[in-house]
Amino acid sequence: MKTIAIIAVRDEARYLPGYFSHLRDFVDGFAVVDDGSLDTTPFLIRREPKLKFSFRRDIRESDHFFEVENREILLNAAKKLKAEWVLCCDADERYESIFLKELASIQEHAEEINKPVVGLRLLGLWNSGTTYRVGGYYGKLTKFTMFKVPDKISYSDRPRGCLHSPWMPEALMDASFHWSTDYRIYHLRMIRPEDRKIRFEKFRRIDPENKWQPVGYSHMCNEIDLELKEIERGREFDTRSLPEGI
Repeated sequence: MKTIAIIAVRDEARYLPGYFSHLRDFVDGFAVVDDGSLDTTPFLIRREPKLKFSFRRDIRESDHFFEVENREILLNAAKKLKAEWVLCCDADERYESIFLKELASIQEHAEEINKPVVGLRLLGLWNSGTTYRVGGYYGKLTKFTMFKVPDKISYSDRPRGCLHSPWMPEALMDASFHWSTDYRIYHLRMIRPEDRKIRFEKFRRIDPENKWQPVGYSHMCNEIDLELKEIERGREFDTRSLPEGI
């Protein structure tokens, strides 16, 4: 298999169908960890026609408690499936369509320049599915969401419960391997004010001292100097993958 999409989810019934649908035609399969979901997430996982691996945790710890272990499970599953590359966006993130259409050539070029870790610009959609926020904290983020499956898979450099750490394991943390591109990945859970508030409260609860994100989390609700841009023509994502109500 060339490319496997890997993901760990908890209670993502709202976003998971769109996650599967926007990637299904561009990957060879999905590997999924269900981190103790209580909604219909397990059913949605089981019915995915390209599901190649699944694992469910029956013990429900606090949010992101098993984040490191879940990633290790997923990467080992991809390796066992003999995947060459993994895509690892979250259920509430969408790759722009041009990135997915050019996936094979992007991977080929990354191999030619020996940059096995590919980063995309992370843009937070705001107030609608067609506008994203710019300025300040926004528009400057790169998320490394695609990389080659390494021979050695280890996350021993990261403690249990750490947040916001890169997806790639130790073997690929060397910055010389990283290629930051202008391709985009859009974050959907910042669209609605009520979702931004829930997200803010979650991270303030599990990281009250900003240990894992020194910049803090107030930017999720702060609209001071708010500046929005329309998604440019040719940079769209598959809006059919948006959940109902957006």
